[in-house]
Amino acid sequence: MAIVKHKAMKSSDYEAAIEYLEHEHNANGETMKDAYGLPVFRDNYIIEGINCSPETFNEECHWVNEQYGKNLKRNEVKSHSYIISFDPRDPADNGLTLQDVQKFGTEFVNNYMPGCQTIICSHA
Repeated sequence: MAIVKHKAMKSSDYEAAIEYLEHEHNANGETMKDAYGLPVFRDNYIIEGINCSPETFNEECHWVNEQYGKNLKRNEVKSHSYIISFDPRDPADNGLTLQDVQKFGTEFVNNYMPGCQTIICSHA
């Protein structure tokens, strides 16, 4: 069974969200670095955008905010983060794959947030 967690975000640094999704982190939440000081990418992840591109998400969000006069004040909620967590035993016990998780996330967005700019990232 999946558990869904929600968090309202007030940061307008949308690029930081993408970086967080793509890179490994230690127990303190700090981005892990390689021997050259560069961020370490996750080994196994899928990232996709709906109504946006992960590569240009930051720019797209700022453009939409300006076009519609939204999220311009510091205290406004700029984005929402949803984490869908599955039981760690689901892959072995139920054959759950990374592609299944990504499909579930896509269906969740299409059902509950149609038309929104959304990044869906699944990782093991």
